[in-house]
Amino acid sequence: MIQILFFFFAALAAGAAINVLVQKHVLYSALSLILMLTATSVLFILLGADFLAVIQIIVYAGAIMVLFVFVIMLLNLPVDEDGADRLRWLKFIGIPLGLFFLFLVTATLWNVQAGTGTQSRL
Repeated sequence: MIQILFFFFAALAAGAAINVLVQKHVLYSALSLILMLTATSVLFILLGADFLAVIQIIVYAGAIMVLFVFVIMLLNLPVDEDGADRLRWLKFIGIPLGLFFLFLVTATLWNVQAGTGTQSRL
């Protein structure tokens, strides 16, 4: 049951983080960031790190994100409708870099040999 909850909140955190990046409205992006930070604190609780979960909620999802939302609402930024057209060329840089980092992670994980070392003693 804990694994199901863990995977649910991990997927929720990943989905909210992706929504932060693709959202056109700045306020909705900040609200998605609050959801991601809250899901991360639930993951900390499931891992047994209760102190980190409380600090995550109080400091990040509480104080800092309230400040972000306050500044966003104070500035009253318009919705960026044509922002994607101006940054279309970034795909030509991002896709090769993403594939390169995927290759690095795969090569690193492929060459790691777990459990072959000796156990240390104090």
